[in-house]
Amino acid sequence: MAFPRVKCTILLGVEVYVVSGQCLSDQRSLLLQLKKNLKFNSARSKSWGRVTGLNLSNESITGGIDNSSLFNLQYLKSLDLSYNNINSMIPSRIGDLTNLSRLNFSNAGFEGQIPGGISNLTRLVALDLSIQPNLVPSSLKLENPNLSMLVKNLKQLEELYLDGLNITVRRNEWCQALSSSVLNLRVLNVQLFGSRVLCEFLKFGFFASQYLPVEWSISQRDLQEAGARKYKFFGALPTSIGNLQNLSSLELANCSFDEKLPNSMTKLTQLTSHNGLTGTVPSTHWEGLHKLVYLDLRYNSLNGSLPSSLFALPSLKKIQLSYNKFSGQVPDFKNVSSSILDTLDLNSNHLEGPVPRSIFKLKNLSILSLSSNKFNNTIELVMIKELGNLTTLDLSYNDLSVNVRENDSTLSSFPKISTLTCILQLRRFPYLKNQSKLLYLDLSDNEIDGEILIGFGMLGMDFFSTAIFFSLSKTALLEFSSSICNASYLQVLDLSNNRLSGRIPECLSTMTLGVLNLQRNNFSGSVPDAFQDNCALQTLAVNGNSIEGQIPRSLGNCKTLEVLDLGNNKMIGQFPCFLKNTSNLRVLVLRSNNFQGKIECPNISGTWKMLQIVDLAFNNFSGNLPGRCLGTWEAMKVDENEFDHLRFKFFQYYPPQYYQDTVTVTSKGLQIELVKIITLFTSVDLSFNSLDGPIPKELGQFRSLRVLNLSSNALTSQIPSSLANLRTLESLDLSNNTLNGEIPASLANLTFLSFLNFSNNQLVGRIPMGTQLQTFSPDSFAGNEGLCGPPLAKQCPATKSPDAETKVKSGVEFDWQFIYTGVGFGVGAGGIMALLLFWEEGRNWFDDSIDKILLVILPMMGFVYKTHDQWGDAEDDTDVEGSEFMDDYDEDGDPNEVKEFQGRYCVLCSKLDITKKRVIHDPKCTCHSSPTISSSSSSCSSSSSFS
Repeated sequence: MAFPRVKCTILLGVEVYVVSGQCLSDQRSLLLQLKKNLKFNSARSKSWGRVTGLNLSNESITGGIDNSSLFNLQYLKSLDLSYNNINSMIPSRIGDLTNLSRLNFSNAGFEGQIPGGISNLTRLVALDLSIQPNLVPSSLKLENPNLSMLVKNLKQLEELYLDGLNITVRRNEWCQALSSSVLNLRVLNVQLFGSRVLCEFLKFGFFASQYLPVEWSISQRDLQEAGARKYKFFGALPTSIGNLQNLSSLELANCSFDEKLPNSMTKLTQLTSHNGLTGTVPSTHWEGLHKLVYLDLRYNSLNGSLPSSLFALPSLKKIQLSYNKFSGQVPDFKNVSSSILDTLDLNSNHLEGPVPRSIFKLKNLSILSLSSNKFNNTIELVMIKELGNLTTLDLSYNDLSVNVRENDSTLSSFPKISTLTCILQLRRFPYLKNQSKLLYLDLSDNEIDGEILIGFGMLGMDFFSTAIFFSLSKTALLEFSSSICNASYLQVLDLSNNRLSGRIPECLSTMTLGVLNLQRNNFSGSVPDAFQDNCALQTLAVNGNSIEGQIPRSLGNCKTLEVLDLGNNKMIGQFPCFLKNTSNLRVLVLRSNNFQGKIECPNISGTWKMLQIVDLAFNNFSGNLPGRCLGTWEAMKVDENEFDHLRFKFFQYYPPQYYQDTVTVTSKGLQIELVKIITLFTSVDLSFNSLDGPIPKELGQFRSLRVLNLSSNALTSQIPSSLANLRTLESLDLSNNTLNGEIPASLANLTFLSFLNFSNNQLVGRIPMGTQLQTFSPDSFAGNEGLCGPPLAKQCPATKSPDAETKVKSGVEFDWQFIYTGVGFGVGAGGIMALLLFWEEGRNWFDDSIDKILLVILPMMGFVYKTHDQWGDAEDDTDVEGSEFMDDYDEDGDPNEVKEFQGRYCVLCSKLDITKKRVIHDPKCTCHSSPTISSSSSSCSSSSSFS
């Protein structure tokens, strides 16, 4: 939210809006007092006047403002405390500033509940309480008072920014709140938790209570902007959105709407951007949108053909349709001579056919991205010459061919180009010597071959002095060029999968690189030990070379290191405990080297909490597996909440650019290259070493583990039943060890397991019966003479107890929630019974309470119920002493009836509670007379009994 600034007095970095040339004395004293209460930087002063505006943004204010004189400035109309670090709750006295019309607390560092006093600011036109969590961590929330209470008095509000707040509402509460209170709203940004209702856009701007199940909000007919970024929406967009005829910006990024765009959107003639829909996009939707300037439908599931009418819109500047499912051919652009289009982003779809020639006649085009489709024609490099304003070109991952002619210097005509990605079928290195602004160059996976050496000469020194990203991966590069050492700003260098040989240049360890990828070359010698104190390396990958020597100790200076891949070399040394400061390490691959010693760092604890992929296979590591050390790998213990993957952000500004890390892991007996290392994937491979001792029970804590390979070691003892806690495990290999004992029955519950190998151990007993273990090949259990039962052909002895099949070992964790619940009920019931047994007053109170309940319920069911007190009256009337039991009556039958029963006492019709002296009787019973109550033991004749 922008606050207008006018010529004003400035005091100590505070902008003060004045209404007179001379500041009133009381106003001056208040500001001086405010200065003493707040901590901020800078000092400036001019003239003073009545204070109507105060701008304290970006002043590094810390601490609370509860006791400041700020709230005595009663004439304030504008207050801006944004972008500070106040770290306290919003003072309730904010409601005293009743003249405020603009209030900006965005990213101010406030926390806790938003006070209800803001609802007293009835003159507010703009309110900004938004938070960007990546800038200012905050727990600011709107719960009690809630959204309804906050806006109920803000009748003049036009702009409301609440994005990033923790706002909890139920269903359509926010609809009712906004529709009844803020009728003048023009701009709304809000994030809601708990609401899954999008209000209907009715004709007169009112809200309905049910429609689209989403988590965002939008205002009414006069609304001009609506934001819904970063939220997952689904359902159908209401047709009444067409009633918002003044809408100029609608942003629905990253959504999953399951129906097509409503036809009513053709009424939104002011629309400049909308985003985030699913389904087909009919051509008729765009014919009336002559003012559409910016179209962003990235990261959705839109399908079908691209609408031809879209490419004829005269005001369109940006078309961003990447990461969808569009198919077919791209329509020709009409009126290309008058087009003002500057961005065309169609990457990652299913588009095919030739790239239209009309695209290369769009004079204003600066960004052209057609990668990851199925385009299949040949493009003459001279065609691209027409795009004189081009800054970004990406034609990668298609069936395209670019014809670079002999001595072609076409690209010298692009003085503005900064990003060039051509991963296609180039056979000749393009002439780039005059591209002084080229920052990003990716020519990987081409067929340049022998031309690559000439290509370095075609780049020129200007490129290496400004370059940020440089990739020549998979281009048959033969020799390293020393000119790369002059790339002082280079952040990503990828020369992997080539034929480079010799020693790794030392300059690569002294540069500002964030990613250094030299995998699968022929480098020899050692890794340079010259990493600087300010090392910013995040990824170091030299897998698949002939590198010798030890891991350089200076690598410990690279505190931001996330991926360290040294696999498949000839390196020696110990486990790298000296990397204790690399707390962000996620991937550690030392596979197929000559490392030795223990996998243990005695004086280090909790160093690598983020580790998710550990591959130490095919080395000479020995000793016990350190359970204490493994227990500190926290990332393997809990599932990630978000689906993400490892990548390096090498361009910090918009649009951000990322380098995708890759790593090769062995899973289910196969080598798999993870092109995207998702944070959900976890793997531990310690196979083919000399490890001994038992398998640590701490491995059972790795709940998110997908691959566990401990094969070909000297591990002993039993398989820990705690491994049954690895519910997401897909591959388990414990073969070629000396493990003994029975296979824990609980392992049969590993339902995700698709690869299992227990062969060549000393396991005994019946293979547990379950849904999984019997589906594996007998080879998975071969070499264990004592094992029997399916899938092995060897039958178990008939006397073999099946207890092992059903017994769950104590190593499997209990669900303590159920245990606590059961114990709680048991203790509670036992306490009640003890009170009733030993506390007479409590027992009587309990009896009376039950009596009262039964006196209400039983008559409704047609029964007669006589209580303890009524039995006392009955005894006096009949002169019967001792009323605890029913007296004997003569075999001939006693004609006397107990009047209290108001009927006969019948078999199966009356029930006697002897202990509490109560009778429940059915008055309809007529078979026998009811006996009287006496103090003797009860007995029955042959024709009468109690039931």
